[in-house]
Amino acid sequence: MDALGLTNVDINTEAATVLASTALDNALSSINKSYARLGAQQKQFEVHKDLVTSNMQSLQSALSEFIDTDVPEAVTRMGQASVQFQIASAMLVQANQKTEQLLALTHKI
Repeated sequence: MDALGLTNVDINTEAATVLASTALDNALSSINKSYARLGAQQKQFEVHKDLVTSNMQSLQSALSEFIDTDVPEAVTRMGQASVQFQIASAMLVQANQKTEQLLALTHKI
């Protein structure tokens, strides 16, 4: 009660009653502000809890996907992609050579 300023409250006179009423209003205002701060902090904790929960689920999903990866299949796909890349590179080289040959022919004309 001392923290709220409600010690030695006197209501024996009209002036003392007015002072007591003001002290009660101030105490209620202080309590309401404290509840508001607590509510805001509780909301922050809930948001952080939800974020941590979401991150944990994402990590568990990623770990599960990593563990479940079929390594031989992944290596095969990577090999296929590498071969396709090499074929595409060779085709690009040939296309560039053809263009250079055509340009050389047009300069002779």
